[in-house]
Amino acid sequence: MTDDLLDLARRAVASPHWRWMPGMMAVDSTGEEHPGRVIDLHKVLVYEDDIGAIHEGVVSHSDIPDLSDAATLGCAYDLACKALGADAIDVSVGVAPDMSGLSRVMWSARTYRGQRIASGSTLSRHVREASYVAALEAADD
Repeated sequence: MTDDLLDLARRAVASPHWRWMPGMMAVDSTGEEHPGRVIDLHKVLVYEDDIGAIHEGVVSHSDIPDLSDAATLGCAYDLACKALGADAIDVSVGVAPDMSGLSRVMWSARTYRGQRIASGSTLSRHVREASYVAALEAADD
């Protein structure tokens, strides 16, 4: 994972609304160890070592989510919606990337009837990941 994704992942787990869900991919806080897939609500995970052997472990307090993983990102979306009491979070890019590669990302949490619950914007290279983490943080306010 890139440094900016690692930072987003650390921000996500710092939210009081964060919890590990089955299907999420967990990595250590450096992003260097073998990733493991959370398989149940007791935070048990399975991972494969360098020689292909499968092991079981438990998510530790220093683990962070791999937000580049589609299942993990989907779970982060669900957590953000639930934290805000929203049915959906819409994401859009307002400005094309600048010289640094950052884009202005806007998000809006709403009900299915269209009632806006919360909204915000952030700068990031990672549009959906940054939006869902920002929405989790907005629920803390």
